[in-house]
Amino acid sequence: MEKKIPVIIDCDTGVDDAGALMMACASDRLDILAVTTVSGNVGLEHTHPNTLNVLKLFGRGEIPVAKGADAPLVRPPFKASAVHGFNGLRNYQFAENTTAAQVDLPAAAYMAKLLEERAEKITIIALGPLTNVAILLLARPDLADKIDKIIFMGASYQDGNPTPIGTFNVLVDPEAFRICLESGLPVYGVGRLLALQHAYITQDELEEIGRIGNRVGDFVYRILSAYTDYRLVDGKKVIAMFDEATVAFTAAPELFTCQKYFCEVDCGNDWKRGLTYIDFDGNLKKAEEEKNLYYVETADREGFVKLMLDAIRSYG
Repeated sequence: MEKKIPVIIDCDTGVDDAGALMMACASDRLDILAVTTVSGNVGLEHTHPNTLNVLKLFGRGEIPVAKGADAPLVRPPFKASAVHGFNGLRNYQFAENTTAAQVDLPAAAYMAKLLEERAEKITIIALGPLTNVAILLLARPDLADKIDKIIFMGASYQDGNPTPIGTFNVLVDPEAFRICLESGLPVYGVGRLLALQHAYITQDELEEIGRIGNRVGDFVYRILSAYTDYRLVDGKKVIAMFDEATVAFTAAPELFTCQKYFCEVDCGNDWKRGLTYIDFDGNLKKAEEEKNLYYVETADREGFVKLMLDAIRSYG
C-alpha cells in the first residue's frame, strides 16, 4: 500500500477551502494530521467554526483544529466577503457548531508540536494567507528542516484578484509570503491562472455534482451554486477551483506540471502590493540555488474533474 503524505492544512475556510477539505478528507494519499485556521476570506470568527463544521460534515470531525492568526503580520485584515458571503460559505448555516476537535494551542504552536513529534517530514498545504506559516518560521526556525514543502494557493504573473496583479492570499499578507520564499524551503505556488485555464468545472459538471445525491454533494452543489467568483462562457458558469487544485496537486502531482523560478513579492502600499514577479525568462540571471518558487503551470483538466467528482461520490 502506498504510504500516505503527512499534511497540515492551513486554511481560511470559505467556499473553495471547503471544497479542498472535502477532497483532502476523501483522498487515500493524504494523512491529515491537523487543520489550522486563519483570517482571510472572512474573519476568524467565521473561518474557524466553518472548518470544524465542514470536517464533521465530511465525517472527519476527529481531526484536530487549531485557531490561528486573526490578522496579517503587519497589516489590517482584508476580506473577500463579497465573493464568499458574510460567513464564508455563501451564508450556508449549520444546525449547530461543533468544537469537539478544537485544540487549545494556537495554530503556529500546534504546528510546531506536530513537527517536533513526528520523525518524518510534514507537508504544509496553505489555502489562505500564509500568516500562520510565517509565524511558525519566525518563532521556530529550528523546525524548518522538519517541513517537507509548502504548497500554497497563490502567486500569479498575468492577472490577480481583487487587484489586477495581486492574488488575494498574497495581497492580504505579502510579508508572510516573502518570509516563506526566503526560508529556503521548497515553496510551490498554485496560482489563479492555473485554475482559470486548467482546473475549473463547467455548469454541466456542477449540475452533475448536484445529481450525485449524497449530503456532501448537496453541500458542495449549494455553496458553489451561490459562489460569485465565476466566469461566463457561452452564457454558462465556469467556476475555477483554486483551493481544490492545490489539494489535488498535493495528492495527485502526476496530473500537473511545474517549474522552478525566482520569485519576488511586492510588499509596498501602492497598487503593486501583492505583485509576484516570477522570472520565467531568466532575465535576472539567478543561480539555481537562488530560485525559490516551484510554479505549477498546467493541469490535466479531465483528470482533475474526475478526482473531484470521485471524491464527492466516495462519501456514499
